[in-house]
Amino acid sequence: MLQPIRSKKLEPVSSGPDLALMQRIAKGDGDAFADLVRRYTRMLYNVAYRYNAASAEDLVQESFLRAFQHANTFSGRSKVSSWLYRICVNVCLTHMGRASLQTTDIEDVPESELTASVNDRPEARAEGRETFKALEEGLALLPAQERMVFILRELQGLAYSEISDVLGMTEQAARTNLHRAKRRLQSWLSPLLTS
Repeated sequence: MLQPIRSKKLEPVSSGPDLALMQRIAKGDGDAFADLVRRYTRMLYNVAYRYNAASAEDLVQESFLRAFQHANTFSGRSKVSSWLYRICVNVCLTHMGRASLQTTDIEDVPESELTASVNDRPEARAEGRETFKALEEGLALLPAQERMVFILRELQGLAYSEISDVLGMTEQAARTNLHRAKRRLQSWLSPLLTS
C-alpha cells in the first residue's frame, strides 16, 4: 500500500498574505476558504486530472476538504501552494490505492480536451487523439513517484526545490525520477510519434 508523502524539507513562507489567509481559514472564515478555492482549484485539478480524469473533481474536493479540516496545522514553513500540492498528492495516492490502479477510459475525456482546435483537419484531430491517449496511458503506467514528478515538473512547471518539498524527496531524487519517467514515456511513445 502506498504511504502518504510527508515533507522532509521546509521552504520559507512566500508571503504574509498567504499565512494570514490560512489563519483566517483555521478560524472558520468561509470567505477566506472560498478565496483559497478560487486561487488554487485549477492547480489542483491539473494534478488530479492526470491521476484519474474521471475522478479529478472528487479528488480536488477531497483535497480542499482536508485543507479546510487541517488549516490549523499550516505553520507557514512552506508555501500554501506546496502544502496544497502535498495534500492533493496524498489524496491521489490514497485514491489510487483504493481503486487498485484503475485507469480512466479516454472516452470519458471531453472532446474539447483532446484536440487543440475545432478547425483542425480530421487527420490531425485523429492523430491528436491518438497521441493524447498514448500519453495518458503512458502516465498511468508510470510508477507513482515518477508520474507525480513528471506531472509537477513538466505539466505544472514546479521547480525541483518545490517538488522536493511537496513529495518529501531530495532534489536529486526528483531529477532522477523525472529522467526515468521521460525515458519510459519516450520508449513507449516513440513508435507512435515516428509512424
